[in-house]
Amino acid sequence: MAGFDTHFTTATVTGIGSIGAGYLLFHLPLEYSYLYLGMAMVGGILPDVDEPNSIPFRTFKYIGAGLGSIALLQLGVKHWSVGIGIGIGLGAYFLLLFLIGFFQSFTRHRGIFHSIPMGVFGGIGLVDIGYYLFHFPVLVSYGIGGFFLVGFFTHLLLDELYSLKIGWDKGISIKKRRSFGTAFKFKSELYPTIFLYSAIGGELFLFMAIG
Repeated sequence: MAGFDTHFTTATVTGIGSIGAGYLLFHLPLEYSYLYLGMAMVGGILPDVDEPNSIPFRTFKYIGAGLGSIALLQLGVKHWSVGIGIGIGLGAYFLLLFLIGFFQSFTRHRGIFHSIPMGVFGGIGLVDIGYYLFHFPVLVSYGIGGFFLVGFFTHLLLDELYSLKIGWDKGISIKKRRSFGTAFKFKSELYPTIFLYSAIGGELFLFMAIG
């Protein structure tokens, strides 16, 4: 299995290359490059949040909850008052910590987080958040979600490649380890899988209305 440094470095390099390709092929606005690359990096390490002792889990548990609470705090201040915004932000922080721990208890390493639908869920969700919550242009919102997918699927691909044992003794021989096939998959545990596909359906409802 590829380690944290390998996943992070590969996602970063792939993200940089994809930014260039996106600019040449789709005229992707380069002033948002920091967001594109950031999303590729996040996607590149996110699948390992299903391992409680991993660097990604410890990082995302608190930073993710913090960023979520800041976003909701800003909305509260904008639409109501500073006091209400702070209350919403603090409540959101502890709620997100609980939800992250709750959802993690239903999965396992190489479980639902190491799956194609999880990447799709994250990608579509980021497009919706970028467009509806932060009011980014349509193309930029697509780019944010798309670069997350680039990083996420890079992670899954690396895990599958590291699940192959290549020998050179008598010509090239390739053997599959037991972990082969546990990353690029469409389902995992029953309840997380049902919840995930239902959530994707809700996201698509908003996604199809963009533009």
